[in-house]
This record gives sequence, structure tokens and C-alpha cells, in this order.
Amino acid sequence: MLVFEAGYYHDDQDWFAAGGIDRLTTEDSPGCAAGVLFDLATEPKTDADGMEAAALAGGIFQRPGRPESPEAREQWNHLEDLSFDAYVDVCVVAMTGAYNYSQRCWIFEPASRTFVAHAGLAELIFMAIEPRTRTLKSGYRAGGPVYVSAEHGWIGGKLVELRSQTSYLGEKPDGTSLPPGFGSYSIQYERRGDKLVKVFDGPVP
Repeated sequence: MLVFEAGYYHDDQDWFAAGGIDRLTTEDSPGCAAGVLFDLATEPKTDADGMEAAALAGGIFQRPGRPESPEAREQWNHLEDLSFDAYVDVCVVAMTGAYNYSQRCWIFEPASRTFVAHAGLAELIFMAIEPRTRTLKSGYRAGGPVYVSAEHGWIGGKLVELRSQTSYLGEKPDGTSLPPGFGSYSIQYERRGDKLVKVFDGPVP
């Protein structure tokens, strides 16, 4: 069982909301060991970018196994199987910005019955989970007219990038003008074996 110590909490049949999360833990149960996922009191005072430690923003969470609710659809928190191993994993919004947001993610490890922080998964914002293909899609604005989208999958238990695309709207990567008739510039990569290979680099109509 996940336990949220938060500034506010609201309960609904298909979803719940928890915000200003100071502490996130699990209680001991037949399926899960007791543990601490996040504790603001023990977080470093500042991160690598010089940002001060703060409570997790959180928000609305869809309850696993319940009908999808419109309230949760527009939120970015996840309580669902992100590693496609039939166990629920967790991603919680940490901070929101003008165009993007940051998040903290934990994968459930059945052998230890604990949730383990996963930095790679935390990088995948605006996620779309594709159970049929067992992939995770993400995309975000990198700044200015630059947009990045990617698709990830799990290979040998590791999260790897399968393909990615960086699009520059209305200009080339160096900021110069595109040829007449072209609206963007795209750089695309695809995984071939154990390497990412550039498959396209040029203007797009």
C-alpha cells in the first residue's frame, strides 16, 4: 500500500488527488515490503542544477483497475505497469513549468517487494503507454522551436531508446532559414541492434 503524506488529499471512486507531497512510503503487506520512496526531510538541500529541494507537486492519480476518468486523463502522474511485468509502477509529478514538467519514478521489483527509483524512466515526460507494443512514447518542447519525441522499450530488463525525432520548426538546427516549401527540419534515429543509427537528417515539407 502506498502512503502519501501531503498538503492536500481528495478521494474519489476512480481517482484520488494528493498534492504537496512531503513523504511517500509503502506499508508492509503480503505483496509489498515497508519502505520509503521519497522523504523531503532527507532530500539533498539542492540538486545538481542548484534547485532547492521541494515537496512533490503530485496532483490527480488514476486508480489502477478503475474506469479511466476525464479528471485523471489530463494529469501526468502514473500508477500503472510501466515495465510490462504485470506489477504497478509509480511516477509522480515533481514540478511543473511553462511547457514541461519534471517527475520522480519508481519501478516495483517483485523479488525484494520494494519500489526502486528509476532515473531513466523519470526522463520520459508526457508519456503514452502502449501495452500492445510494450513501449513508452514521450515528447516535449526542448526550448524555442525545438521539439523532441521518442519511443522506449525494455530489453533485458533495461529501458532503452528505440527511436527518436528532434524537430526544428521553421528553421534549421543552426537557426538559418529553411529552403522554400519546407516547414521544419527533422533529425531521426532508430535502434539497430545495440546502437542508435541516424536514419534521417533534413528538411521536411
